[in-house]
Amino acid sequence: TTLFRSVVRQVVSPEAIQEIVRDTKTYPSPVRAVGSRHSTTGCIDTDGGTMLDMTHMNDMCEPDMENMTVAVGAGARYYDISHFLQARGLMLFVNTEIGNLTAGAACVGQTKDSAFPGEHGQVCSYVHGVKMVM
Repeated sequence: TTLFRSVVRQVVSPEAIQEIVRDTKTYPSPVRAVGSRHSTTGCIDTDGGTMLDMTHMNDMCEPDMENMTVAVGAGARYYDISHFLQARGLMLFVNTEIGNLTAGAACVGQTKDSAFPGEHGQVCSYVHGVKMVM
């Protein structure tokens, strides 16, 4: 097994991500966003590149009661979102067994709860929108 050194940076804003992506000398490719680091795939393997720790991008907006949605940052942890909603008399449709799962990982990680069949078991199926940093 060959181990590679990676640059790891905590990011707190889209602007910070943009600065890192533009500075290829300090922050080599590949650049990967990571959160709870549950993946066992190559999606967080940087091979000497740069890891962006998203856990500080964890803001949560007040729920939109009309549409029954809530906007959260990619680094917001599932149990924090659950407690945030619970304090407002709301709850997530699916509460996974992975409480420290981040919202970003849930969106792209094919995370599921097998207690719910079909699309209802896929946590990512509850995502209504994503903002990308370019």
